[in-house]
Amino acid sequence: MSDQKISVTDVMRLSYTYFIDHFFLFIKLSFVPMLLWIALNVSSEILRIEYGIEFSPLIPRAFVSAAFALVWYRKFLLGTEHGSYVKLYDHLKTSRTINIATILRSILRIIIIAVVIFVPTLIISLAAVVYQISQGVTVTNVMLEQLLQISTFIVLLMVSPILIRFSFYSASLALGRTKTRLREVWRKTAGYTWSLWHLVIRAFLLLSLYSYTLNEVFTKIAEKFELSYISASLLINIPSAFMVFMMLAIVVAANATAFKHIFGTRDKKRT
Repeated sequence: MSDQKISVTDVMRLSYTYFIDHFFLFIKLSFVPMLLWIALNVSSEILRIEYGIEFSPLIPRAFVSAAFALVWYRKFLLGTEHGSYVKLYDHLKTSRTINIATILRSILRIIIIAVVIFVPTLIISLAAVVYQISQGVTVTNVMLEQLLQISTFIVLLMVSPILIRFSFYSASLALGRTKTRLREVWRKTAGYTWSLWHLVIRAFLLLSLYSYTLNEVFTKIAEKFELSYISASLLINIPSAFMVFMMLAIVVAANATAFKHIFGTRDKKRT
C-alpha cells in the first residue's frame, strides 16, 4: 500500500464540510457530553478549593469524549439512524462487544500504553533535570512541571503514529466488526502511517492552537474582573468544551474517512 492513496487535503476539506453541514446535529449529540465535561472540571475545582480533595476529571472526561466520538463515528459511516447513544448502547449490548474478556483486554492495553508513554517520559524528564543541575540551575516545582509537560509532548509525538493506527481497532468494534483483531488492523494500515499521522496532526493542530489562545484570553478576562473561581471556571470551560468536541467531530470524520478508504464499508442495508 502507498501513503499517497489518501489525500490529506481532500479528507480535511470533507471533514470540515461535514461538520458545517451537520452543525445542529453536532450540537444535539454533543450537548449532554459537553455539560458533563464542564461539570467534571468545575466539580474538581470545587472539591479542591472548598474541601481540599484532589479529584482528576481526566478519566471520566475521557469516557464522555469517547462516547461522543463513537456515536459521531457511527453517524458518519452508518448514517443518521445509527448515530445515537441509544443505538450505540443497543449495539454494544446485543453484539456482546462489552464482556469480561474485552474489559480485561482493554485494561491490559491501557496499562501497556501507559507504560510505553510513562517510561520514556520519565527518562527524558530525569535527563533534563540532571542537565539543568549540571548547569548550576536550581530546579523548582514549576520547572519540573514544565519539563514533564514537554517530555510528555515529545513522547506522545513519537508514539502517536502507532496509537493512531491502533485507533481503528476501537472503530471496528463500534461499527460491529467484533471479529477484527489488532494484528489485522496493524497489517491493513501498513503503508499508511505517515498519511494517518499527518491527517490527525493537521486536524488537531490548528484547532488546538486556537483553543489554547481562547483559553488564555478567557483566563485573563477572569483575572481582570476578579471573578469568583466558579464563574472563572465556567467562563474558561464552556468555550473549551465546545472546542474540544468540535475537534473531536472533525478528527473523527477524518479518521472515519481513512477507515472507509482502508477497510471499506458494507453496501447492503444494516439491521
